[in-house]
Amino acid sequence: MKALKSIYYWLRILSIDVAFGSIVMTNAISHTFGLLLPASISISLFLAVWFIYTLDHWIDARRVGNSLNMYRPSMHRHRFHQDHSRKMIVLMICQILIGLFSLLFLPVQTLYIGIVVSISVGVYFLFSLLFKVVLIKELLIASIYTIGVFVGPVSLGAANSLSGLLCMIIVFGIAFINLILITMYEMSNDRKDGSHSWAIRFGYKPSYYLLSYLIYILLVLIVVSAIYLPSSSWVLYAVFFAMVAVLYMILNRPSWFKQYERYRIYADMIFFIPAVIFF
Repeated sequence: MKALKSIYYWLRILSIDVAFGSIVMTNAISHTFGLLLPASISISLFLAVWFIYTLDHWIDARRVGNSLNMYRPSMHRHRFHQDHSRKMIVLMICQILIGLFSLLFLPVQTLYIGIVVSISVGVYFLFSLLFKVVLIKELLIASIYTIGVFVGPVSLGAANSLSGLLCMIIVFGIAFINLILITMYEMSNDRKDGSHSWAIRFGYKPSYYLLSYLIYILLVLIVVSAIYLPSSSWVLYAVFFAMVAVLYMILNRPSWFKQYERYRIYADMIFFIPAVIFF
């Protein structure tokens, strides 16, 4: 049990669990549309998501030290990336090198879309790191995550339909709600670290009402899609419904989910729910 906790700790602290979750999601969507993704697409997506989250945490840890003259961020994840800053740089270099090598095995159409996405992500991080331009990060990361998850399926012909478009909207909504939820739970730490999260910018109550409305809209959209779209997609929509239901519970039971950072554990674990599609 202790070994499993240790493994899970490292998976979380290094954002490997999030990267694995993206693979589960993209393959589940592809499976629903009758596609079999090449392993190269899954590997490239894993490396891309892992790199983005690693770089984002590294920048956040660096920004705290530079802007507030602090050497110990309040959040454990950021402290870890600050304490192991050089190792994180080496890790990111390895991610980039392996990622570039994996591009050689991607289908051409997937490669073209991936390059466009990579350039967009690079521009954001360049502005964020060099010019300290802080955008609405949660909105951007949700968009990047959604695009990344759909790069493979779209490039191979999926999502070129109403069903595919609705899937993209739902996945974006789930990712966006997930990110805002986490900022709501971490408001006190973000204030200490001088971070400009969504909840800090717009406040707890406005964020709560926004997520409540978004959750209701997503649930209605999921139910309507499951009823009127091809019956072969109903399992995927059932999965989406379960994911949104978990987010609803996290939003409305803060006293329980705040203990032991359950909110982050459950918020990240929902991206593994699509794995049931393969069974």
